[in-house]
Amino acid sequence: MRFSKDKTIDKNAQEQINRDREHQRKVLLRIIIVIKILGKSNLALRGKNEKIYQESNRNFLSSIEMIA
Repeated sequence: MRFSKDKTIDKNAQEQINRDREHQRKVLLRIIIVIKILGKSNLALRGKNEKIYQESNRNFLSSIEMIA
């Protein structure tokens, strides 16, 4: 009876899962766009340092930092 009225116990949990899923899709889409832009411009993705928010991390990570 609750299922037909859309008042199930896990409705809130399912809504949170759906919001998280949509957020992760948007993040992944932004990462893919950065990779496409760098590839189209023929730029390297990595630098000397592979840690975020540090010097010499080059194009990909610096673009991700800028978006963040």
